[in-house]
Amino acid sequence: MPRYKALFIISAIILVLTLALPVSAAVANPPLDLACSLNVIFVLDESGSIYGAGNATDIRTDVRDAANGFLDALKDTGSQIAIVEFGTVARLPFGYTPLTSANVASVLTPYVNGVGPDSDHRYEPGDYADTNAYYTNWEDALDMVGSVNAGGPTADLVIFFTDGKPTAHNDGSGGQTISTSNIQPHLDAAEIAADGVKGDGSHIFVLGVPNPDLPEGNIHYISGDQRYADVQPDFSIADYAISTSSDLYDALREIAFALCGGSVSITKTIHDGQDYVNVPGWEFSGTVSVVSGGLPTDYDWVLPEAGAAADIGMTKIGITDEAGTFTWQWKPYADLPTQMVLNESETGVSFEQADCTKVSPDQENEQFTVFTLPVTIIFGLEDFVTCEFRNDADAVDWGDAEDSYKTDKLNQGARHIVLPGAPILGEYVDPEINGQPSLMAENDDLDASPDDEDGVAVPADSNWNDGQGEINITASGPGCLNAWIDFNDPADNYIPDGTFNDAGEHVINNTVVYTGTALQSFALPVGQIHDVSLVMRFRITPLVNDLCFDSFYQDKTPSPTGSAIGGEVEDHIQQLGPTAITLLGVSADAKMSPLPFVAFTSLLALSALILVTVQYRRRLAEQR
Repeated sequence: MPRYKALFIISAIILVLTLALPVSAAVANPPLDLACSLNVIFVLDESGSIYGAGNATDIRTDVRDAANGFLDALKDTGSQIAIVEFGTVARLPFGYTPLTSANVASVLTPYVNGVGPDSDHRYEPGDYADTNAYYTNWEDALDMVGSVNAGGPTADLVIFFTDGKPTAHNDGSGGQTISTSNIQPHLDAAEIAADGVKGDGSHIFVLGVPNPDLPEGNIHYISGDQRYADVQPDFSIADYAISTSSDLYDALREIAFALCGGSVSITKTIHDGQDYVNVPGWEFSGTVSVVSGGLPTDYDWVLPEAGAAADIGMTKIGITDEAGTFTWQWKPYADLPTQMVLNESETGVSFEQADCTKVSPDQENEQFTVFTLPVTIIFGLEDFVTCEFRNDADAVDWGDAEDSYKTDKLNQGARHIVLPGAPILGEYVDPEINGQPSLMAENDDLDASPDDEDGVAVPADSNWNDGQGEINITASGPGCLNAWIDFNDPADNYIPDGTFNDAGEHVINNTVVYTGTALQSFALPVGQIHDVSLVMRFRITPLVNDLCFDSFYQDKTPSPTGSAIGGEVEDHIQQLGPTAITLLGVSADAKMSPLPFVAFTSLLALSALILVTVQYRRRLAEQR
């Protein structure tokens, strides 16, 4: 046989054998740092096979149970999750959402259970029955993950759940190419999309459920060939796992234990007289020690910093984040039991209780409550615990404007938990048990002495001109100021309508103020405002790193209503005269009505004018 023919035959054989081998993804799957408090993108297959199309089995109930179990296990651990669902095309029902108990209960669980306003905001594969939307497009799902990464933050972990082979890919012109027999183009397109995600730094872990079949070689295209846990027991570098639908619940919970084992996550809440509100910026201490079988320091810290306890210490300080949460995590050497001792400052609050949940492998979640500080918890190797630390505020400051402005408890009135060291308006603040609505916003002035409404005053010579107003603000320390004035609408001659909801009424927005008194200018509606009494609300909250921090507000944005952590609220009335935009007498320092003063000064001026006229006429008569 000629040599060139032999070489041709050998090359052909090698090519055939190569094509027959399982394909691994072109870009290596980046290793995952095993830690709680991760950014996770959860990709859910919503194709027709999930609800039993073709010769598949309806596994919707198993998928929902497993997804809910995963979300429930990770709630209150400081993690956040985005959800991507896909059939022929991908959708993003939720961007990054903190995995708090409230969000899991009110947002994520209803979605997983198929409850939502439309098919794009609920997990229900049956929505796409008998349409071309029920095929399986891995590429578009991974492209959506890439879009989430581009918007930030980049996912630490992408959990990609699917129950079958891909049957569609994007055609490059806004449509999709569908084929159930020739899937190689779908795999190639998905591989390119997955390489982009891994290039972002995200670890992709595929959880596959054959329904009816799912060749493992297909999964290698988008993650890698390291099957968990029999081939690769280290989850941080594992690429995929194969499960049955009935075991899916355990498989997803195992991921949660791999991420969060040996951790405690706390949520700080304070009762503000009406609700429990999450508190950012609160300091806790956490001390970990090995309780038996080794030295107390026989473990490594993972969070809040990595390192051996023997080198960096056994106690770590935690400051709660914007959601009021913080997480400690550690890894003991071997399978040594450990304990965590948690403590917190009680300045300005009274500790009520810590409501905790321990999550352990192969056990029902254990719930327990601790009523005294410090809180001590014993841990197994993969246990993790979440606790809500509940406190009662020692003092709460409320407003006193008319109740149409949301002043009392029934209307989610503006209120501030009074904390030592937090900035206030003026020199004084006094607590109330409820808002004190009044026509002239004066009830908070009169309920205690000295008057605590001492932080806002209009300068004596101030004349509010078209387009600009000014006011003096006195702050006890650096803080973030917000203010609202009820102007209503020029068509109604700016007569107040009893709310702060109209455009332009948020006149001071997240302005940093410093210790002492300073003049603040703000925009006014163009046109004459006169013969009205304007209701004003001022709120000051603490700064974080010299910047305004919206999370001190209950709704995470400055609002004239609702709770705030630290600071004070002051309501005032500004009365405008008949011909000009001029303050006639109401200020934070003197709530007396301006009308007697105006009448007196007008009478005095008129008397002087009459006297001058009489004297002039007398002199004129004498000259004649």
